[in-house]
Amino acid sequence: MNAKLMLLTASAALALPLAPTAHADTTINAVDICHQVNPNYIPVFNPFQNAGSCADNPAAVGLFYTPTPISGFMHGRYNGSFPVDPGNPFSDWIIPEGARPAPPPPLIACDRTHCGPDVVVPCSGRGAPCG
Repeated sequence: MNAKLMLLTASAALALPLAPTAHADTTINAVDICHQVNPNYIPVFNPFQNAGSCADNPAAVGLFYTPTPISGFMHGRYNGSFPVDPGNPFSDWIIPEGARPAPPPPLIACDRTHCGPDVVVPCSGRGAPCG
């Protein structure tokens, strides 16, 4: 009986390193999200959007400017991120492992006839975007 138990224990110990490792997601709270937007920002409730936003002056939100909601910032910054509690405007957010910032939209240039990502931007002058 002990030999069988030792054999099972040894086989389990050998199989353990072959098991896949768990992927760790990152959880981030609303305060840390707002600090990523701007170190001086805090989470505030925007009653006009019925959402949590990041701002430096909570009294001015919605009256003089409308900051991007926390959900808009997170979806634009981390592909696949989602709130822990969608009904809570200040919910923690889950960032899946390997999530990278969303790719920027293609550059759109215009010439005299049309606009599009395939239009060549002419370079002229010092400090032109194409060198």
